Amino acid sequence: MNPKGEEHNGESIPASPHSENGSVFEDALAGSPPKEDLGTPITTVVYHSALEPVCPSTPRSRDSAEKRRQSMAIHRRQSGNQGNSPSVNRRPSNKIVKSTIIPLTGAQIHLVRTLWRQIYMSKGPTVIGSTIFHKFFFKCPKVKEQFRRCPLPRNFPNHDSFAKAHCKAMSELFDQVIENLENLDTMTSELERVGRIHAEVMHGELSTKIWNDIAETFIDCTLEWGDRRCRTETVRKAWALIIAFMIEKIKLGHSDQRKRMLSMRATAANIDQLAVASLQIA
Repeated sequence: MNPKGEEHNGESIPASPHSENGSVFEDALAGSPPKEDLGTPITTVVYHSALEPVCPSTPRSRDSAEKRRQSMAIHRRQSGNQGNSPSVNRRPSNKIVKSTIIPLTGAQIHLVRTLWRQIYMSKGPTVIGSTIFHKFFFKCPKVKEQFRRCPLPRNFPNHDSFAKAHCKAMSELFDQVIENLENLDTMTSELERVGRIHAEVMHGELSTKIWNDIAETFIDCTLEWGDRRCRTETVRKAWALIIAFMIEKIKLGHSDQRKRMLSMRATAANIDQLAVASLQIA
C-alpha cells in the first residue's frame, strides 16, 4: 500500500508518482544539491520540505538529514508491509455459497422415504396434491384467482380437470425427489424446468414470492402425515431440507425465465418505438 502522504515535522508532504521509490522525498530530505551555473560556488541546501530551503548544509545538518532519510525509509517499508498484510488487504467475504447437496443422513432418508411410501400408496398423488393446494389457496386467495384465470392447456375440457392433473403432477414430482434423495443433483434440471413452465404459462405475472408460501404450506402438511413416531425432530428437519431444495430450484428456474421474458418485452418495445419514430421521420 503506498502512503497517500508523509508527515514530517508537522508539515504534510504530498505523494508523487515516484514516491514508491522514494526518489523525490529522499533527495529533498537528504539535501541533494540543486544544479548551479559553472563558476558559481556550490552551496548545498537542506530542504525542510519539498518547497522551502532552510539553511546551507553543515556536518550537523547533513547528519540530521541522513537520520530523517533513514527514518522515512523505515516508515515507508513498514507502510508497504502493512499494505501487503492479509488483515488489511483481504476483507472477509460476506458471500454465502449455497450447496446443492442436502446433508441428509442415512437414517433421515430411510424415515422420510418409508413415511412417504405409506402416504403415497394409501392416499394417492391426486389427494395429496389437492390437500396441499387447498391449504395454499386458503392462505393466498389472490393466487387462487390467478390459477382460475390462467390459460387452459390443450386436452383439458375445463379447469377442474386441469386442477386435478396439476395436483397429481405435483405429487408425482415430489415422489421423484424422494426416490433420488441420495443424488438430488439429478433433479435440478427438472425442478428448474417446472419453474420456467410456470413463468411461461402465467406470462411472467406470477410473483416469485409465492414459492415461499408453497414451501410453508408443504411443510405444514408433512407435519400431519403419519403417527407421532413420524413427527420427530429428525423427520421434521429432513422434510424441511428436502422442500427447501425443491423450492430453491423451482424458484431459480421461474426467476430466470421471468427475467428473460421481461428482457424480450423491453427489446420488442424498443423496436416498436424505433419503427414509429422512423415512420414519423419519413
